[in-house]
Amino acid sequence: MKGSDIRNIIRQLSTELAAVYSDEVEAKSVVEILLMHHLNIGRFELYSTGVELLSEDIQFAINADFERLLKNEPIQYVIEKAWFAGLELHVGAGVLIPRPETEELVQWVVSNCIGFQNELEIIDIGTGSGCIALALKSFLPKALVKGLDISEDALNIARSNAKRLNLDIEFYYCDILKNNLPAKVRKRRIVVSNPPYVLESEKNEIASRVKDFEPEQALFVPNNNPLMFYERILNICKEGVESVYFEINPVFGDQLVNITLVDWKDVELRNDNSAKKRMIQVKRLNKL
Repeated sequence: MKGSDIRNIIRQLSTELAAVYSDEVEAKSVVEILLMHHLNIGRFELYSTGVELLSEDIQFAINADFERLLKNEPIQYVIEKAWFAGLELHVGAGVLIPRPETEELVQWVVSNCIGFQNELEIIDIGTGSGCIALALKSFLPKALVKGLDISEDALNIARSNAKRLNLDIEFYYCDILKNNLPAKVRKRRIVVSNPPYVLESEKNEIASRVKDFEPEQALFVPNNNPLMFYERILNICKEGVESVYFEINPVFGDQLVNITLVDWKDVELRNDNSAKKRMIQVKRLNKL
């Protein structure tokens, strides 16, 4: 990076990064995020200042982080920040980077539950950075929210996010394939989960930025048992859980509907904003 004119720096870095991203628009957006992070300003300020002199220290830090971007490391890991449902979260290599489609799952839960949050207990299985649990607590402040994960690294990140955002959430270590849910506390309980659902055979279709950096245990499932987490969660939720919300692999939407109809009263499959079968809600056969 040469010079100190912000616009020239953006053009220069975007051109270099476009070779990695194969998308000039995305590359430019990533460069803007990097500069806004180091300059501690918003996008409007980034362009409204015209010419901005950068100190040598800042230029050095930007160059160091840009080298990581050229190696295809996600911008969220580079700056250790991600945004989800209006919240700024700390993220690291031990947690999945929150996705926009997961925000749609949160919106669905909130719209269905806002009227009885005083009675509500929410369990977020596979909480990772805590993004789902944190967003739900921010929108449903009177609900009791718990987050479960098998990764201690992820739980530490989730707890630090909750503390920084001043959101009261209980986090627990839990291997959901072996352990049951924590004891029920409130009258109405729902479960929300975005479990691993990418087939191992789909690895080659996944961007290297994802498969080379994000935690495999949060992404992939074996080809011969792709619904292992869904089946287990549905099984342990038969008693005491009012409804379960999942983010899903669109490939298995119809299959999931069929297996849930055995023990659950209502099943609703929803498309995301990209018209992919991405979310499912199931309700109990017997009312609480």
